[in-house]
Amino acid sequence: MFPGKEANIEPREWSKYANAPQNSPIFNGDDYSMSGNGEFVPGHIGPLLLPAFEGLGLIPIQLDAGLGGGCVTSGPFKNYTVNLGPVNLQDVPVGPDGGLGWNPRCMKRDVGPGVAMKYNNWTAVLRKFSKQLQQYMIANKLHIDVLGQTTLDDFQFELQGRPGSNSIGPHGGGHYTIGYVLVLWLIRFYH
Repeated sequence: MFPGKEANIEPREWSKYANAPQNSPIFNGDDYSMSGNGEFVPGHIGPLLLPAFEGLGLIPIQLDAGLGGGCVTSGPFKNYTVNLGPVNLQDVPVGPDGGLGWNPRCMKRDVGPGVAMKYNNWTAVLRKFSKQLQQYMIANKLHIDVLGQTTLDDFQFELQGRPGSNSIGPHGGGHYTIGYVLVLWLIRFYH
């Protein structure tokens, strides 16, 4: 991935580092990470996610801010220049030509535990993993969530956040754990 460097990058297991994702091997800022956090921006707030469709009675979701918010300060993407965007972000001016024009600036990141602890902790990911696990969790008064749904629709609703539930689910939690501006770029690039 990086010239002259070799590293094994494991699949991301979000719940393992939910309490401190900024310290995980993925975001710790060393030479083999995906770089560290952005510089801390005092007083910044997390993103407010507006419902995709108006008129359905859905309410906006306010997410917690991370522990950064500014330009990435460590790791391979330190001083990396982002050239396109932003495109249609709440409270962020759209870049030139609707976000598709030349607009060089630093890459920002806002990694922190707030979103991860709410949407990507062990219990949020494992609820209803199996009938046996569900019974064990109930017997031991533990709360669990996603895996073990009986239909694909139910699984998707748990993973993505059921409309009207005021949840972004573990999938959205993984995206928004790394911050708002970069998240929307990644969503548009990879999806």
